[in-house]
Amino acid sequence: MSAFLERWKSTQPVYRFLIGFIGMMLVFYIVYKSSLYETYIMTPLLSGQAFLANALLNLLGFKTQAMGDGILGDQFRVSIKDGCDGMEATAIYVFAILAFPLVALRHKWKGLITGVLILGVLNIIRIAGLYLAGALAAEVRSADGDVISAMLVGGRALAGQRGWVGEAGHRGAIVAAWARARARPCGCRRRPSPSPARAT
Repeated sequence: MSAFLERWKSTQPVYRFLIGFIGMMLVFYIVYKSSLYETYIMTPLLSGQAFLANALLNLLGFKTQAMGDGILGDQFRVSIKDGCDGMEATAIYVFAILAFPLVALRHKWKGLITGVLILGVLNIIRIAGLYLAGALAAEVRSADGDVISAMLVGGRALAGQRGWVGEAGHRGAIVAAWARARARPCGCRRRPSPSPARAT
């Protein structure tokens, strides 16, 4: 064991970082994709995030409610699933700091705790922002659907009329040019028709 530690310490820092970081990420994904994580960790985690994001929306004046891993409103619902829980970003941050070999572990705890808290707050804000974006889009679709349809139909009609007018103008220009050509005197002389050959 001591020989392994000595060899590990003598390895270049960049290789120690890569080996440690990749190894911890592999362990993380084995746990993250396991049924134990989905049963005992993921469900309460997503419910807690939905609860906090719903509290933020209520604080901002929106009438929403948290139900399981979802946030429900009058016109929109957002559901938090695995991959949207911020765990992967947090794991990358934590393991990158832990694997960094040039700083002692006792000097990393402050950065770890602060970073994890900031990432958690940002993820709650992101979830609330996703709900707001979806609710706003649903409101715009509901209120302005008829107006947008009328604008599209009217624009198509104007485009068709413009095309018809352009085509008519093009035809008129051709007719006018043809009339001017007929009225303009010809600059060439007509050749006399050859006289028929006489039989001898």
